[in-house]
Amino acid sequence: MPAFDLDAALAAVDEHFDTFVTELQQLCRIRSRRQEPEQMAATAEFLKNTVQRRGGTADVIAWEHSHPYVLAEIGGGAPRLLHFNHYDVEVEPTGDDADWISPPYAAEIHDGRLYARGVADDKGALMSRVHAAAAWLLSGQQPPVTSRYIMEGKQRLHSPGLGSFVAAHADRLTADAALWENSWCDGAGRPLLKLGEKGILYMRIVL
Repeated sequence: MPAFDLDAALAAVDEHFDTFVTELQQLCRIRSRRQEPEQMAATAEFLKNTVQRRGGTADVIAWEHSHPYVLAEIGGGAPRLLHFNHYDVEVEPTGDDADWISPPYAAEIHDGRLYARGVADDKGALMSRVHAAAAWLLSGQQPPVTSRYIMEGKQRLHSPGLGSFVAAHADRLTADAALWENSWCDGAGRPLLKLGEKGILYMRIVL
């Protein structure tokens, strides 16, 4: 196994942090609402270009029953880690724009926090995973794992196009492990990573 210098990678994060935040702000300023196909396409193109700029490969792929998917990869060690994220922002009721302390798509920073529609679900998580792989490259190292990314822009809930898309592109999605969407911090500020879900009932009702 090659030796990895984690401190150097973390130092690269610190050195490029402002640039990473700027990229996230740029993404959040694209109004990726499902009812606006041009904005969804612009978001997919932005994500493709970001991965390529960060040393990876990426393609925007049109698909039935979905806005474009982005398939991407940032090469590294032999283990392959698949990241699943979505870039559409209105997954839940969004409330009144007048209640925001700044416009939802302004992506402004207040008291050290970035406020934008979709930043927590799911654009911040998505970009952090691209930036994490990029930090290794910026430190002059190969990442410990090869990161594969599937970035989805749903047309509606429950991803009706996902099954057929995965089946058609299984060769680019095969991985040793997968991370789904979000992670966050608890009340004490400790990072949390969910490894599974319990106690949730899903039902499909057919009339």
